[in-house]
Amino acid sequence: MVIKSMKSGPLRVFTCLGILALIFLCASTIHCGESPKDTGRSVSREALEMIRETAVFVRQPASDVRAFSALIPFGWQAEEDRREFHGVQPHAAAHSFNKLPGHTLSDPFGRVMIKWLPLQTYFDARKSQIGNLLDFLPAGSKYQGMICRKRVPAAHFLIEILFPIVHPKAKNREVLAQRRVFPFKHLTAADLDDAIPIQEHPTDIDAATATIVYEENGITYQEKALAILRNYDRLYPGVWRCEMALFLRAPDTEFRNWEPVFSVIQRSRLLNASWLRELLRAYYKTVLVDYIDVKATIEKTIQNSQAEHNALATAVHRELFSHLDDQIEYVNGYTQRIEPGSNKWQFRWASMRGDVIYSNLSNYDPNRDKRLSQTKYKKTPVKNDLSHNQ
Repeated sequence: MVIKSMKSGPLRVFTCLGILALIFLCASTIHCGESPKDTGRSVSREALEMIRETAVFVRQPASDVRAFSALIPFGWQAEEDRREFHGVQPHAAAHSFNKLPGHTLSDPFGRVMIKWLPLQTYFDARKSQIGNLLDFLPAGSKYQGMICRKRVPAAHFLIEILFPIVHPKAKNREVLAQRRVFPFKHLTAADLDDAIPIQEHPTDIDAATATIVYEENGITYQEKALAILRNYDRLYPGVWRCEMALFLRAPDTEFRNWEPVFSVIQRSRLLNASWLRELLRAYYKTVLVDYIDVKATIEKTIQNSQAEHNALATAVHRELFSHLDDQIEYVNGYTQRIEPGSNKWQFRWASMRGDVIYSNLSNYDPNRDKRLSQTKYKKTPVKNDLSHNQ
C-alpha cells in the first residue's frame, strides 16, 4: 500500500477553530483478520449471509494518531487516506499533525466500504477583503494552506467534486436522489451553544445527501454519501470548510442489507480525549497564555469537542439511517453504562475492551467461538428491559 504524504504550507488562518476541527479526523492502518483470495463476485453476498447470523465487531483505535476508535467488522481492513487535494490544517497548532488522513473501512476486496474523507478548508477569493485576489489565486492554488475554490452548494460539491475524486474509475453514473438536509435542526438553541461551540450561526451550515449508482471494475454499486459544509464568512471572509464527507457503498443488489452494518460502524466512532488533550497541551506551549487557566481551558475544550462530535454523529445517523429505525440503548455488562446499539439482531454481547457481537442464533456463545480471542464477553440487556438478552 502506497500512502502519499501531504505537503506543508503556511498556517495562519484560525485560532482554536483549527484545533476543534481536528476532532473530525481519524487515521488507521489496521487489519482485523486475514484477507482471503478473491474467489468471485459472490463473496460479499456470502459474507452478508454470515453477518446476518452473527456479526463480530472489533473496536480498533487509529494506529498512529489514535484520535478515534471504531467498531470494525471482523475480517475487514482499514486504510489511511492521505489525498493531497485535502491540503494542510488551517492552524499553526496543527502543524505537527498536518498529515492526518481520513480512513476507509472495507471488506477484504474493497467492495463493501465506509469512507470518511479528510477534513479540508477552502478559500473563496471572491469574498476576500484584501483587494482582488482572483488575479493571482486561480482555482486549485493554495492560500495560507487552504485550497482556493469557489464555494458551491453542498449537493454540487458532493456529487460533482468529491465523488469523481473518490471514484475516478466510475462509469455510467446515475444520481438516484439528492437533497439538502439540516443536520442540526432537532437541536435547541441551548444544545447548539454546548454542542457546536465553534459555530455561532447554525444557518451557515449547508449539508446534502446523495444516492448514486455506478459501475466500477465490472460491478454495479450503490453509494449513499453525505457532505457537511460550514461557512466562516462572518468570522473570516472567504473561508469555508468541508467538515465531514462520508461515503457508504455496496453492490447495488446488496446495499439495503448492508445498511445495519454501516449503521453500527458510523455510530460507534469515539473521540479519544487523551489524544486531544496532548494536542492542546502541545499547542499552548507555543503561545502566550499567561492570561488564562490553561488546564481549565483544555478540559473545557475537550468537553465541548466531545459534545460536538457526539451531536454530529447523532445528526449524521439520523439523516442516513432513520429509515432503519434500528437504534436502541443497551446496558454494558462490564461498565453498566448506557450505550447505543442496533436492534437488527436478537442478541448482543460486549467485551471489556469494547468489542461487540450481535447474533440471531439462540445457541451461539461467543465465549466458545474458537475464531475469537480469549476475551470474555457478557450479554448486554436492553435499557429498561433487563430480561432481554438474558
